[in-house]
Amino acid sequence: MNIVKEVIVFICLIFGSRGQWLDENCGSGGSTSSPWLATIYIWDLQKWNNYFHSSGTLITDHFILTHAIPNAKPGFITVRLGATYDSSPASRWYYIESLIIHPNFENNGNQIKNDIALIKLTQKVDFNAHIRPICMFYSRSKKQELLQRQVADSNLELTFTSWHERYIYAKRLKSVRVFRLDPEFCSTLLKIPLEQNQICGYTEFNDLCFRNSGGPLEKVINKWGKNESILLGIQSYGTGSCGDPEVFTDIVSHSEWISGIVRAHKCLLGHGSVINILCCCFIFCPDNDNDDDYEKAVYQ
Repeated sequence: MNIVKEVIVFICLIFGSRGQWLDENCGSGGSTSSPWLATIYIWDLQKWNNYFHSSGTLITDHFILTHAIPNAKPGFITVRLGATYDSSPASRWYYIESLIIHPNFENNGNQIKNDIALIKLTQKVDFNAHIRPICMFYSRSKKQELLQRQVADSNLELTFTSWHERYIYAKRLKSVRVFRLDPEFCSTLLKIPLEQNQICGYTEFNDLCFRNSGGPLEKVINKWGKNESILLGIQSYGTGSCGDPEVFTDIVSHSEWISGIVRAHKCLLGHGSVINILCCCFIFCPDNDNDDDYEKAVYQ
C-alpha cells in the first residue's frame, strides 16, 4: 500500500492541476452585469412568507459565499440566481443542502468577527449568460498567497453590488464605488476595533446601508488578457446609518478555509481528471502551479 501511495505522490507532483482560480469557468465573459449575485430568502413560519434576507456570491457550481446566518435552518433557505431586476424571467431558484458557518464566527452584539459562510446547493448550477461564478483567488504556494495579498491591499477603490438602495428594496441591482479607509481611522469612526481580516470602506453618496450583508465587494483585474471582477470582500456590518462606513469580511484572509471546503466537495463527487482525483482523495501532495505564470495572469 505504501508503494501505491508513493507512486500517486510522484504522479501528482509531475502532473498536478495548473488551475489558478477557485473555479476556472469564473467571470462574466461579457455577459450581464454581476451574474454571480445571489439573493437569499428565508421562509417565515409565523407569517407564512418567503422574505428577502441578504445577498451572496456564486463562487462555483455548488457553492455560494455569504455572511454568517446564525439560527437559520437549511430547509427554510432558498437562493435566487440570475436576477438583474425584481421580476427577471431569467432567474432560477435553488434549495440548499447545508449552511457552513466559519468555525470562528463571533457576534457579541457590538463587533462581528469572521462573518462568513458557505451555502451548498442541493443541485449543480448550470452556467449561462445570466448565471456565472465570480473569480476568486486560489492560493497554491506562498508566493501566490503574497501576490494575492498585494493585489487585495493595493486597491483603494472597489465596487459593491446589491439589491438595496438606502432602506428601500430596489427593483434593479445597484453598483456603487467603495473607497477603502485606513483601519485605525475607521475604528475611531465606528468606535469598534477592526480585525486584520476585515476591510473598511465608504461611498461618496452614502449608498451603503443596513441589510446589505453578504453582498460582494469586487475589483476588476486582468485575467489572462481579459478584464474580470475578482471577489475581495463581502459586506458584514455597520452602524445602520447610511452616512457611516461599513465593515467587510476580507476574502483573501479566508481563502484557505473556503477552498478547503470546495475542494473536499469536488473530491467526493470525483470531479476532474483521474490524476486530480487521486491527488485530492489521498491529500498527499501540493499543487505544482507555475508562480511566474500566475504573476503574469494577475499583473499583466
